[in-house]
Amino acid sequence: VEEAADDAGSALGGAFNQGLADIKAGIDMLMPAINKLKEIGAEVLGDRKTHVKQAGILGVTADDIAILEVAAANSGAELEDFTDALLEMRKRTGEGLRDQTGPLYEQLKGFGVDVEEFRGMGTMQQFQKLTQLMRMQPESQAFIGDEFFGGDIDKLLSFVNQGPGALDKAAHNAERLGLLWGDGAESLDRANAAIKEIDMTMDGIARRGVTGIAPEIEGAANIATNIARRQG
Repeated sequence: VEEAADDAGSALGGAFNQGLADIKAGIDMLMPAINKLKEIGAEVLGDRKTHVKQAGILGVTADDIAILEVAAANSGAELEDFTDALLEMRKRTGEGLRDQTGPLYEQLKGFGVDVEEFRGMGTMQQFQKLTQLMRMQPESQAFIGDEFFGGDIDKLLSFVNQGPGALDKAAHNAERLGLLWGDGAESLDRANAAIKEIDMTMDGIARRGVTGIAPEIEGAANIATNIARRQG
């Protein structure tokens, strides 16, 4: 009887230990890929969150921020150099052109700009207009740099000097490289939800693994139960 009980215990322990070993091996095999997926996903979602936040502050889209990031890279600058310039431009445009008078208003008119049309433009359109003006009328660069972009325009001039198609080229490259969010934003939201579920999924795999060896555990338990009945 004792020998049978020992056999039952050994069967139970052996099946359970083998099952756990199989589960661990499966998880160990999956974890590198899963961790990499989580790392990449977190990075991409972090970028999107940053772009959306910046876009909201500047009154542009997340895709516009992605395009500016490429434009900055092409100019040897950082995205922050461009977003800071745009933030200054929005602030100074709102304050300096509000009353349709004053030095900012008159100077723009002097450069041949339709100021009313300019005021009605979006942020990116105004940025393009001003950088175009800086390119076509070099004498306007110091004024625009000081009065619209806050004075520090060295990095911006590198962009200006690339030519009239610089922003379009950046947009093309951003699309080619898959950096535009576009309709993918909804997919990223789903990906975010999926990433949050990965840890729970791994717990589920472990639980299903234990369930998978349930017949062996149950069989060993029945042996032990029958032995106990015979002893009774």
